[in-house]
Amino acid sequence: MEEQDAMSANILESKNLLLQLQELLLSGRFPDEDGSSEAEEDQVLFEGSTPKEQVIVLRSRLDQQQEECNQLKTDLSKTKQECRDLQGTKAGLQSRLTEQDNALLQMKAEILRMGFTTQNLEAECNELKRKLEEKDHKISEMGRQLTQKDTLLQQQQEQIEALTQQLQELNSFKTEIQNQLDQGTGGSSALLDSQIKNLSDRLDRVNYAESNLAAHLSAHDRKMGQLETQMHLHENNKGKDGDEIQVIRNMLRTLRSNMSSQDPSHHSLDVLEQSISSLLQEQAPPRPLPQSRLHDASFRRFNASPVSSRTGLPPDNHRTPMSPSLSKTRSPIPHNDVQSQPQTKVLYFTERTVTPFMTSIPKRLGEVTLRDFKNIFDKEGEYRYHFKALDPEFGTVKEEVVDDDDILPGWEGKIVGWVEEDNG
Repeated sequence: MEEQDAMSANILESKNLLLQLQELLLSGRFPDEDGSSEAEEDQVLFEGSTPKEQVIVLRSRLDQQQEECNQLKTDLSKTKQECRDLQGTKAGLQSRLTEQDNALLQMKAEILRMGFTTQNLEAECNELKRKLEEKDHKISEMGRQLTQKDTLLQQQQEQIEALTQQLQELNSFKTEIQNQLDQGTGGSSALLDSQIKNLSDRLDRVNYAESNLAAHLSAHDRKMGQLETQMHLHENNKGKDGDEIQVIRNMLRTLRSNMSSQDPSHHSLDVLEQSISSLLQEQAPPRPLPQSRLHDASFRRFNASPVSSRTGLPPDNHRTPMSPSLSKTRSPIPHNDVQSQPQTKVLYFTERTVTPFMTSIPKRLGEVTLRDFKNIFDKEGEYRYHFKALDPEFGTVKEEVVDDDDILPGWEGKIVGWVEEDNG
């Protein structure tokens, strides 16, 4: 291939030399390096002396012109090919430029979209910050309100404890006076009447103050319930019902441990705990109950205090009644069975409540045992049981009953008892 190229180059060079020699013979001048000769007026043309020579000269000139024309055509073809190559290059560059312009437009659109997204995110971030500040403000305000409520509740608890202590002292004093009246060693009747009247007046004032405090406590409980509802609205309530009930029972135990033994709010906690127990019984699968359990008496709250029932004062209505859920779980007792069976009322006190509990046992007085009372008082833990009894030597006393089969003593047609925790 290289030899052919070399031969083609030699042939082309030889051809150019022949053309130059022919030009030299015809015009008498040697052409320049660029292939051009001098001006026509300076050239001395060889025309020939005979017609035959003239024909040869003309043919030579024609061949020379033809060769120059072919060379020009070749140059023109090369020039056209170069133009086509340049146009193709130009078209490629234009297409690349168009692609780059499109890519640039897409990048600008993406930058604009990212700018809008950034603005939206900043707006959302500012809105979330504002909401967070509002929530923090609400939480601080609720914390301040809770602190105020706790302070007020502490003050009211102190007042209630003082009033409860006074009430116990008055009850003990009144019991002593009644014992003195029973034994006939109480002194003159006029002095006793004045003491009883003074005692009744003091009891009236104590009950009035207790009712006012109870009203304040009721309003405070409603406000605390509203606050707790508002706080629970911000929490995610995804737990199961059983877990919620267990958490509520733990909270009730914590609240009960933080309260004093004479706090009347223990009754509300007892009612809530009994409601939780009934709710657990509703969730459990039903089981057939024995016929004897159908006649068991259900608990109910004894609204009136013993002092108010004796002095004729209005009952303490601020105590929370038994939850409706408990009444729904009670077994229906036929009316005829209730009338036909004997009933014994049982009134008992606990350490955590001031107001007593009232219930009944479907047995005659003198047949009720400690086991029957324990079936009614079904709370966990170890307890000691004392009951009011009449002693021939000492009069009215508290008798402790230990054996489950022992008969409970009665007092004025009913059973009065006190339940205390056994701390060992």
